[in-house]
Amino acid sequence: MRAARTATAEVRDWLGKQHMHRSFGANVPRFTYRLHHAPTVPAEDYDGLAYVDTSTCSRPLP
Repeated sequence: MRAARTATAEVRDWLGKQHMHRSFGANVPRFTYRLHHAPTVPAEDYDGLAYVDTSTCSRPLP
C-alpha cells in the first residue's frame, strides 16, 4: 500500500474510504455467507491487495 501514495487522487480516495468487506477463513457458512460483512478501510487495514479473476472450490490434498 506504500506505493499507493503516488497513485492518482481517485485511487487514493477509494483506498482511504470505508467499504463493506467479506472475509472468511477455512470455514464459510454455506447459506448465510452473503450476510457477513465488516467495515474496512483498505489503506489502513491491509499491507497490499491482490485481485483473483477466477477461483475454484478447494479440494483435499492426496
